[in-house]
Amino acid sequence: MALVDSWKVYDLNSLRHVHTQVYFLKPLYYEDYKGMKSVEVCDHVYRRVCKAVRLGERNMPEQAVRC
Repeated sequence: MALVDSWKVYDLNSLRHVHTQVYFLKPLYYEDYKGMKSVEVCDHVYRRVCKAVRLGERNMPEQAVRC
C-alpha cells in the first residue's frame, strides 16, 4: 500500500480539506522473495512503493496500482 500526502493532515496547522491518495499494490508472494535477504526484500518493496507514488503524482493511478 502506498499513501500520498497523508502527512499533510498533521503538518498543516489548518482545518482545510486535504486530498490523500491511497494505492493498493499487487501483493508480494513468497515465491517472489523466497531467495532474497531481508535487505533485498526491503529494497524491492521500497522501489515498488516509490514507483506507485511517482505514477500517482503524475495522475496515472491505473498504472500505480499495477506496481
